[in-house]
Amino acid sequence: MCWLAQQSAEKIDKFRAHAGSVFLTLLHFDRPPVPHIPHREELERIFPRSEKETLNWNAASEAFPRITQLLGLPTYQYYVLLGLSVSVGGLTETTVRKPRAFAGRWERAFHDEIVD
Repeated sequence: MCWLAQQSAEKIDKFRAHAGSVFLTLLHFDRPPVPHIPHREELERIFPRSEKETLNWNAASEAFPRITQLLGLPTYQYYVLLGLSVSVGGLTETTVRKPRAFAGRWERAFHDEIVD
């Protein structure tokens, strides 16, 4: 799941969309449920089953607000940061602006939490 989370922060739309789709399929598979998914409850809150088919992973404006929430989950933090750092280093405006904006919001929230 960690590697899929990293690829879900990818700058290339098709890679991000495929990884995000597989991530949600594994998360919400229930015949039988996939065991040992770290932070399953938090993931199900971030990615509700009702939005599994409608979340547009191709759109950076939809994907990055969700994937950056995984920065608050220790198991996924390194992998998402790695994926975001590759995206921020991209050449297109959309894949630079969106991840940078959402990573910045997370950083400010994380800093405020530590200071308090």
